[in-house]
Amino acid sequence: METARAGHYPTLDLIARYGYLNQSLGGLFSLERYDANIGLELQVPLYTGGQVSAATEQARANLEQARQGLTQALRAAERQVSDAYRGVITGINQVHALEQAIVSNQSALEATTAGYEVGTRTLVDVLVGQRNLFSARRDYAKARYDYLLNTLRLKQAAGILSAADVEAIERWLQ
Repeated sequence: METARAGHYPTLDLIARYGYLNQSLGGLFSLERYDANIGLELQVPLYTGGQVSAATEQARANLEQARQGLTQALRAAERQVSDAYRGVITGINQVHALEQAIVSNQSALEATTAGYEVGTRTLVDVLVGQRNLFSARRDYAKARYDYLLNTLRLKQAAGILSAADVEAIERWLQ
């Protein structure tokens, strides 16, 4: 912006020239000359038709646009990190809760199976118990997967994701 505004300012330049001339004048005479000049050149702009003012305004608008873009990018990065962090915390809590759900459903299935063996429960009750246990195991696996994805998202948003992180998760999933 200051550069654009400087179009109104006068400029002073130092000019230096050096030259050599060797010219033949009709075969009898030859002109050989060395020239050296040093001078100052002052330019004072009187009127530029609004070009400098327009360039200054354009530079000011471009600066404001760049500032707005930076602010928007910073807010997006903060939101991405915050969302990923909340996802990681939620994932941890969900994984722990679903571990307990598996234990609970396993105990319930064992009790239902024992009740079926003594005749107080039906086969349908045993099947419902198995379905609940498998659902808890499925939900647990999904919660672990979501936790891993959110961990990768958080590292990516923070700018610390590396190939080693991806390889470690790949080994863990196998």
